[in-house]
Amino acid sequence: MVDVSLVGETETDGVVTVGSYKLVNGTRNFCKETCTIDGGGAMTVKEMEGCIQAGRDALEGWVTECGATVVALGEVGIGNTTSSAAILAVLTENQTSIENVCGFGARLVHDPDPSVLQKKVDIVKRALVLHQFMTPNGDTGVNAEKKTADSKALAESVLSKLGGAEIASLVGAILQASEMNICVLIDGYICITAALVAAYLSPDATRVFLFATRSAELGGYNCALERIQQIGKGSSSIPLESPALDMDLRLGEGTGAVCAVPLVKSVVCLLKEMSTLEDIMNAAG
Repeated sequence: MVDVSLVGETETDGVVTVGSYKLVNGTRNFCKETCTIDGGGAMTVKEMEGCIQAGRDALEGWVTECGATVVALGEVGIGNTTSSAAILAVLTENQTSIENVCGFGARLVHDPDPSVLQKKVDIVKRALVLHQFMTPNGDTGVNAEKKTADSKALAESVLSKLGGAEIASLVGAILQASEMNICVLIDGYICITAALVAAYLSPDATRVFLFATRSAELGGYNCALERIQQIGKGSSSIPLESPALDMDLRLGEGTGAVCAVPLVKSVVCLLKEMSTLEDIMNAAG
């Protein structure tokens, strides 16, 4: 577990380590105009790049230490389904249909008040308007630069202005895993958001994606999955399958990814050790 943005100092206790570029003051409120003073948003570009590098460093160090060939990623965050919904609204072109990617999250599901969900939708819309990903009347073509920007530039802009530090770090870990040819078990809603950003930044990275579990935040999850599959189809001959598990989870923290590890082990054993029909016939003489 790597601390990338908890406010204040964190003591390393053998379980939690401090990220190499930790944001000691956390990220900023992406709905407040003050966060745009330096041209940034939730994070400045430099802060975002630092969090991406922190994810890269953590992944590389851990893989080098234990020799892993598959990694299960997860996160611990509060309120980050809102950040994820904002990112997905832009990258899946749902700015005018924010409801498609915005769900109740882990806490609101216990008291699913539609008015509270609408407040969440309104927060996302305010953030998209503030950072010029849409106009107040729903026009998504307000910023010609953003409209014509290449995918990488758009993803970087979205991540710095709307994303949390943990999402940026997950992006870095995914990109590093791809460069090291390590398969990545993608957990639920937050992780698939990071995976989509990573796919925009490096389409080839999709070849190492293994979708572990379908999130209970179905609307946003499915939009992200479909977009990643589209990107993957254009960059790799390896088809991206649907998630292996569907358990209605809202936990995050890598729980779904870890649950899928035995399935990965079973598949590897089948491919390496199970006899083919030809092998059996030859053995029988």
